[in-house]
Amino acid sequence: MIKAVFFDLDGTICNTLEDIARCCNMALEDFGFQTYTYDQYKYIVGNGIDTQIKRCIPDKSYTKQLADEIKNRFKMYYRNGYLEKTFVYNGIKDLLMSLKRKNIYIAVYSNKPDEFAKTICERLLPGIFDDVVGNISGFPVKPDPWMIVEKLESISVEKVESVYIGDSCVDMQTANNAGIKKAGVLWGFRERQELEQNGADFIAENPQQLENWILSI
Repeated sequence: MIKAVFFDLDGTICNTLEDIARCCNMALEDFGFQTYTYDQYKYIVGNGIDTQIKRCIPDKSYTKQLADEIKNRFKMYYRNGYLEKTFVYNGIKDLLMSLKRKNIYIAVYSNKPDEFAKTICERLLPGIFDDVVGNISGFPVKPDPWMIVEKLESISVEKVESVYIGDSCVDMQTANNAGIKKAGVLWGFRERQELEQNGADFIAENPQQLENWILSI
């Protein structure tokens, strides 16, 4: 029986991509760099904000100082506009509430900056998650599984009783590194092939399929 379910946030719980793309493009324009399309951002995001910004800057122009300046500008824009187009995917709230009613521990582990991960979850899904942890300065980003490992120990749940759910290779690698089950979702930013190639134990086309799989283990 599954006792703990950890979720990715962007592309799994919420569609955040349009707000990320808009705010990142605004920051890039401020520094005279090219912007990117919505579809391009599906592959720019996912490995943390520092990697996101680095992927947006041409190699010949990249410096750590410049990247930090663009990152700070992006965060300024995003802080003021993170909910303009962001929404919870259909069926996700029902899935979360069903797991909660069964006393399953549910948490978010995201590469999104911690301040934004916490705020989005509290604004769009208040009081649902047992914990929300984003990227914190000084801590590694996924696929490092540190948060999952620490939480499982603190709530006394075994790895075989746990699952991580996400939409990308980074999420499947995170679960692998934590030694827990892993499920991919097809409503996010990446494709089935990527999830299969990274060893997803199950791939869901909708949240109801995901719930059925979790409860069948």
